[in-house]
Amino acid sequence: MIVMTNLFSASASEIFAAAMKDYGRAVIVGDKKTHGKGTVQTVSDIDRFLPFFTAQSFKGGTVKLTNAKFYRINGESTQLKGVIPDITFPDFTETLENVGEDKLDYALQWDTVPPRKYTLFSGAEHLKAILPELQKRSQERVDKSPVFQAMRQDI
Repeated sequence: MIVMTNLFSASASEIFAAAMKDYGRAVIVGDKKTHGKGTVQTVSDIDRFLPFFTAQSFKGGTVKLTNAKFYRINGESTQLKGVIPDITFPDFTETLENVGEDKLDYALQWDTVPPRKYTLFSGAEHLKAILPELQKRSQERVDKSPVFQAMRQDI
């Protein structure tokens, strides 16, 4: 299986790509990394809490609270670092300077937890063995492709 990602792959798509990679079920291809969103937020209207604190009614706005963090089975977070693909190729997202969780003010830091015990997919060793050849062939295709050459020029 191939899972294609880019810098805009965030949250659930990152969790899926990481799980497929960690279990040895897929080759991840795409940008240099995914978005790096490893947190869960809840947005709440402050208006509904105001009657408890004041007799007046007015628009209080909203508050966004981070209430959870995602971790991979290997213990790593997807926060900031995202998922690094097995095979990369040029993409216009390389030119975007303000995209990614690592570009946000006050983003939580990357960290780890103890890894979980898990069983690799039965074909994981085969996939690991052929990955260098797949990477080599992909790079050769990118180097020879007029489309990728034009994209590199534009980037």
